[in-house]
Amino acid sequence: MGSVSGLAGLKKKLQANAKKYGVQNADYTVGFTQKYAVFVHEIKRNYRVGDYKYLEKPYRELHAELLRDIGLGIENGGDLDSLLLKAALKIQRKAVKRNKETPGEGVPVDTGALRASSFVTKTSDLEAAAAAAYLVSEAIRKAELAKRKTSKAKKKKKR
Repeated sequence: MGSVSGLAGLKKKLQANAKKYGVQNADYTVGFTQKYAVFVHEIKRNYRVGDYKYLEKPYRELHAELLRDIGLGIENGGDLDSLLLKAALKIQRKAVKRNKETPGEGVPVDTGALRASSFVTKTSDLEAAAAAAYLVSEAIRKAELAKRKTSKAKKKKKR
């Protein structure tokens, strides 16, 4: 999986805060489960909709804002676990919805399976959450491909 610079330092700070405030498992993962997700994320290509680095770019853009929100939330007595979940969901939302605003950004969309494979979960529940997201995204991918096949057959029949 790709890496984001500064993530290790952020994770250490968050883990220290988790220990300080007595939070267990304050660690969330934002991910995509389609088999080609890493390839699409890492390889620069021209996509009709979306762009590569579809998860890293939102994280980088939101990094300072998320740190500020988490810090303010803790100062105001907020629960670190809830604050981290909100931050993870904000990254996910920006990654999957950006292309509606600007076609050249966000997760590339062909069948919609990559977007549908997105998930946020406690890292301790990663395997189960990823498996569930993958099943949903595969159903969407297969339905879209079947629809295209039917459409192609209809067009061929008309000729």
